[in-house]
Amino acid sequence: MAWTTPKTWSVGEVLTAANMNLHLRDNLNFLKPEVARKTADQGVSSTTYVDVTGFSFAVAASEVWIIQIDMDVDINGTSKVKFLWSVPSGATGQQRYLGDSAGSATAAIGSDLITSNGGSATFPLAYSATLVNSTNAGTAQFRMALFTGVNTATLKANSGMQARRV
Repeated sequence: MAWTTPKTWSVGEVLTAANMNLHLRDNLNFLKPEVARKTADQGVSSTTYVDVTGFSFAVAASEVWIIQIDMDVDINGTSKVKFLWSVPSGATGQQRYLGDSAGSATAAIGSDLITSNGGSATFPLAYSATLVNSTNAGTAQFRMALFTGVNTATLKANSGMQARRV
């Protein structure tokens, strides 16, 4: 869905459902952010990526998105955790986090972003990303896996995501 420049109405002009849908409903839907909250913990126990349930949204061609995720991650054992966005072919951008023991890290949006925390701990992460899509529409899906170590990492309930078109 694309933004449509709102219509300038003339006195006496007939208001139609098509005009209201195009200039009001569709534009309001365009401005609405994608919002999600984890209602239950989601764990990983291998280095194979899994989709973070509910943390995905549709991306149209040539759109730019700003994504923010506030999360609590629980690490059990000697593990580190990694994050990755699965995005439409040709999309670019950066992802970053702030909050574990080493402070922060940055990576391209389609690459591994690895926490430096290892060992048993629960820590908050403030995560953000910029997604610049190419001409291929598709879905942006947040994913996580263990990077190193054994045991598990858990994305805790009440972690939340907000993604906004800009």
